[in-house]
Amino acid sequence: MSAFLTAIALSAILIGSFGILPVFAQFLEPIVVATDKLAYDDGDTILISGEVKDLFSGVPVALQIIASNGNLVTIAQLDVAADKTFSTQVTAGGGEWRTEGTYTIKVTYGAGINPKTAETTFEFSGSTGTGPTGTFIEVEGYPVFYKITGGSVLSIVPDVDSNSLIIEISTT
Repeated sequence: MSAFLTAIALSAILIGSFGILPVFAQFLEPIVVATDKLAYDDGDTILISGEVKDLFSGVPVALQIIASNGNLVTIAQLDVAADKTFSTQVTAGGGEWRTEGTYTIKVTYGAGINPKTAETTFEFSGSTGTGPTGTFIEVEGYPVFYKITGGSVLSIVPDVDSNSLIIEISTT
């Protein structure tokens, strides 16, 4: 009789174990974004990469980088590859990249009323304000970086009607 009960118990355990198989599923967000490092210094190259869950033909990923003070420092549109990935490189520093602190990368993908978004952050050590080319001039509160040989820039005035800048120089 004990052999019979042992057989029934063993059968029950075996049958029950089929219903408790572990399930390994990967949850994939609609869009993800990451950087290659957690912190950057002035002049460093930031590698930004990500992946989308669904591929929409001809629809780019919109990228924004926002400084710790809330200023928008970089915007770009990135193509999504056939393997559903995207990437770009950005140089930290210059322009609006002056503030030290936590910077946020926001990406948006998709059209219509329900685009998918994701974000990540990184630390930036701040910029000296001299920029990658060494010299800048303020134009209506915005720095315009330049490099000139054999002369100097006297002024830069925006011409809004023609979407251009009028640059006055002095040559030697």
